[in-house]
This record gives sequence, structure tokens and C-alpha cells, in this order.
Amino acid sequence: MSANLQINKDLNVVPFVSVDHMMKIVGKIGLENMLKGIAAYIEEDFKRWQLFDKTPRVASHSDKGVIELMPTSDGELYGFKYVNGHPKNMKEGTV
Repeated sequence: MSANLQINKDLNVVPFVSVDHMMKIVGKIGLENMLKGIAAYIEEDFKRWQLFDKTPRVASHSDKGVIELMPTSDGELYGFKYVNGHPKNMKEGTV
């Protein structure tokens, strides 16, 4: 990597939340508050269900499994779930 390479941290709009990071959050706010907060966000999203673009999952198949992208948007924010190569990784224990 070049010593002159500069990384613009403002471009990282999708932060990674590790298990360690999540455990620190739960330890700070408590499990009950965490679960109540998650439930509240889910409830608010379901109240806006009609706003979401519900696109069928996009799948790419190979001899080792399928890679799926499950996108959605409410017209303002975009999110997706990405599933990598199952079911082969489950059979080999490489999740």
C-alpha cells in the first residue's frame, strides 16, 4: 500500500459492527433496552410497509451454492441483505 494513500473516512457510510462492538453496546444500554429498541424500529418500519420497494432477491448460482442479494429501499434509504454461497459452507462448517 502506498504511503501517500489517503482514505476519506466520510465515504464509509456502511460501518461494520463486530460481535465485540455489539457486546459493548449491549453492556452499555442493557439487553432489555436493546431488544425494546430493535422492536420499536421494526414496528416503525412495518407501519411504513407500503413505502418500501420490495424487489425479489437476486441470485447467482454456482456448483458450490448460491449467492443472494436481497435489496430494498423506502425511496430515501437503501439497504440489503447479502447471503454468501450457502448451502455448501454449512455442509463444510465454514460459515
